Amino acid sequence: RYYEKDYQGSAFCGLYLDELTHYAQSAVRYLLARNRSTCGVKAYMRATCNPDRHSWVKELVLPWLLPVDAQDRQLPDPAKVCRPRFVLGRLGEWDWADTREELLQRHPRARPAHIKSLTFVPGRLRDNKYLGEDYEGSLLLQDEALARAWLEGDWNAGVDENCERFEEGWFKLVESAPPGTRWWRTSASRWR
Repeated sequence: RYYEKDYQGSAFCGLYLDELTHYAQSAVRYLLARNRSTCGVKAYMRATCNPDRHSWVKELVLPWLLPVDAQDRQLPDPAKVCRPRFVLGRLGEWDWADTREELLQRHPRARPAHIKSLTFVPGRLRDNKYLGEDYEGSLLLQDEALARAWLEGDWNAGVDENCERFEEGWFKLVESAPPGTRWWRTSASRWR
């Protein structure tokens, strides 16, 4: 695991992760353990991403999304976005609530400082004043699933409807390949 070796002992007041859906959830959890500060600045994390229905991030933002609609889209809920939710970690499990008080009632022995908050702020192409209509034209050239995700913010649009992604947690790391292992090489781009 590269992140454990690279960041062991590190401390970051601010963590900025671009394309959160490209990170394994275990890597993000590990980096959160490095998100600390003794300089007086409260530690925080900011992340960006594009919608990806196959990513663990969809489960994270699900409370801010509308139910799947008649067109099979799952868009941000305007009534919920930008409102914080609160989470308390309990030995690897995350307990979520709409208020800090709700978590403290469920966990009376919890320390208030242990409660973290998360806010989902969806962005649209028109929100970025530096990207023009020519970029929108490039996005419209993409397949329907990517265009729906990138232009509409649709978290139900599949990046590739016929391909599932591999998750790090599905596999056990071994020191060497077992006897009789068959090897082959392929282009990763074929499977995107």
